[in-house]
Amino acid sequence: MSSNDYKLNFWGFWFPVVLCLIIFVASVYIDFWLLIKGNWLQRSGAIITILGAWITFYGSKFEMVMKGNTLNINTKLPFNIWSLIIVFVGTILSGYGDLLVIWMKGLA
Repeated sequence: MSSNDYKLNFWGFWFPVVLCLIIFVASVYIDFWLLIKGNWLQRSGAIITILGAWITFYGSKFEMVMKGNTLNINTKLPFNIWSLIIVFVGTILSGYGDLLVIWMKGLA
C-alpha cells in the first residue's frame, strides 16, 4: 500500500459514521414527528461529537518516515476532514439543537 492509499477500516471509520447518521435521523424523527419531549436533537449532538473524536483517534493512521535528520509525520487527510466535520456538526447540535428545533417548528 502506498502512502497515498487510504484504508477505511470498519470500526475506526464506517461504524461511527453510520452510527452518527442513524442517531441524527432518529433524533430528528423523535423531535419532529413523535414529539417526545427531551430535546433529542441536542442530546444527539453530544454523542455525534464523541463519535467524531472516535474517528480522529481510531480511524486515522499516522505514518512516520525518517528522511535524514527529519522526521515526517503523514496523516491520512480524509479521516481528519470527516472527523472535523462530524465534531463540528455534533458541537453545533449539542449547543444549539434545542433552538434549531424551536426555529424549525416555527417555520412549519
